[in-house]
Amino acid sequence: MNGKDEDIACEDTDDDIDWGDDTTLLAFLDDPDDSEDDDDASVIERLGSVFASRRAREKEHIKRVMLPAMQDVKHVYEIIDQDISIRFLEGVSVIDNKARHAEEVGRREQQETLAAYSDIKKALQALFTELDDLIAEKDALFQSLKETLGGLVQQLRRLASELPGGLEDLASTLETKAVHLAAEDHAKAKEKLLRGILEKY
Repeated sequence: MNGKDEDIACEDTDDDIDWGDDTTLLAFLDDPDDSEDDDDASVIERLGSVFASRRAREKEHIKRVMLPAMQDVKHVYEIIDQDISIRFLEGVSVIDNKARHAEEVGRREQQETLAAYSDIKKALQALFTELDDLIAEKDALFQSLKETLGGLVQQLRRLASELPGGLEDLASTLETKAVHLAAEDHAKAKEKLLRGILEKY
């Protein structure tokens, strides 16, 4: 008998046994219809038919229930794996694009910062050069002012040293002039008085 016939025979034997009526293996072995003269071969034959029946039922259960469930689970895992892979690649792509954009923005900002720094440095250098020129011009003006003031001070000192003598001469001259004019006026007044007297007499 081949394997297929054995499965059919086992299924038929299994159908003859009422497993749903609380029939157990021990109850099957303790069948009251069995005589005490049954040998080991008979027991093995009974057990073999039972186990073969159970094996056939389990195989059929696996084919009808377990295999489809396993295939469904495998299919679900494949879908999940594909979906996760796609989403992971999409996430990596998004992160890469964002990183490239951030790198480009950072490079552009760095270049702008360096350009602004260079412009500010040039402007500061020009301002410092102009400041140095103004300081030099200020120093020259201050030196010229200092020399001019020094000359004026010397002139003032010379005039101050000469002024008192000149004032005294001027005062003496004015005083002499005043005395002379006063004497001249007195003589004229006296002469006029005498003429007036003579005219009356």
